[in-house]
Amino acid sequence: MAGRTRIRSVALGLLSVLAIAGLIALGAWQVHWMQWQDRLYEQGKIVAGSELATITDIEAGFEYGFDVNILRVQLNGFYRHDLERYVAAAMNGEPGFRVLTPFIEELGYVVLVDRGWVSEVDRAPQSRSDPRAPEGKISITGITRVNAVSRFNLLPQADLAKKIWFWFDRPGLIASLPTGLGETADGQAGLNAMLFVQLEPGGEPGDGRLPLVGPPEIKSGTVHLLYAIGLFSLAAILAATTVRCFWRRRRKARKTGHLPGSKI
Repeated sequence: MAGRTRIRSVALGLLSVLAIAGLIALGAWQVHWMQWQDRLYEQGKIVAGSELATITDIEAGFEYGFDVNILRVQLNGFYRHDLERYVAAAMNGEPGFRVLTPFIEELGYVVLVDRGWVSEVDRAPQSRSDPRAPEGKISITGITRVNAVSRFNLLPQADLAKKIWFWFDRPGLIASLPTGLGETADGQAGLNAMLFVQLEPGGEPGDGRLPLVGPPEIKSGTVHLLYAIGLFSLAAILAATTVRCFWRRRRKARKTGHLPGSKI
């Protein structure tokens, strides 16, 4: 009987240690994300009104390992509106999509531009009541987004038939485009940019309302701090409960004379 009790105690102790370690690890991960989110937030405040870079500046910085996330950039070229792609995203609780359109930069780059948000009923271009779709050679300005949201394991795969993605899967989005896109007059293939560009308000010609363009959504890491505090608190509570449980078991065993390892 004492042997079984001891085995149960050891098993519960190990499970508690594993649970506490898991909670601490999750809390540390939330702290890491908080720090990363705060860096983005500070970058977002600095970038407003900063000078415009070119796509070659951005790509060169990316190749040499510089941080080129959340920088203002100007692109010159034209859109391929017939190749729109969509990433599922909600706005103010309403389901909808971010509209990503390939932009053929005059320097030979193919850049996926996040032109804004549309509701589910306005996903198809022909269904938009007040569309904005500038044609021909234009200049646009936006914010570089290298660290787009990654895919979570529970998210579904892309619906290629409807051109819908559920996360910012740059390689998958690029692979879905026709080959030869952005090819120059001398037959050189276009270069796929290593990032997205999020259009800034007023960043492209046209007076149409859709897609809706707002300032870049760069939030502070406060929510991750709250998650971390919650996880560390749970770890502390579980640790205190485990210690108290074992202390009470040992105290009871002393009273009855059945300490672990003693003979009955």
